[in-house]
Amino acid sequence: MAVCPKCRGEMGQTEAVCPHCGYDFPEPARSKALPAWVTLGLVVIWGVIVILWGRTLVVQIIATVSLLLTLVGVWRFLRGD
Repeated sequence: MAVCPKCRGEMGQTEAVCPHCGYDFPEPARSKALPAWVTLGLVVIWGVIVILWGRTLVVQIIATVSLLLTLVGVWRFLRGD
């Protein structure tokens, strides 16, 4: 059982509005910033692009993986996960 913070009346755990006083619980605010791991991924990608002038296979693999991880992170952020 949950308790309303306004009237202290008992209510169900999943109720969004208090049945006693009508208090409407606000939705939690969603952060507008990208997650830190996405930002780090973008930094890594730019660093790898600079290193790519060496043209080694290992660096190209790291760049590809970094790019894919960052794209997945941005996609998940935009989707709201």
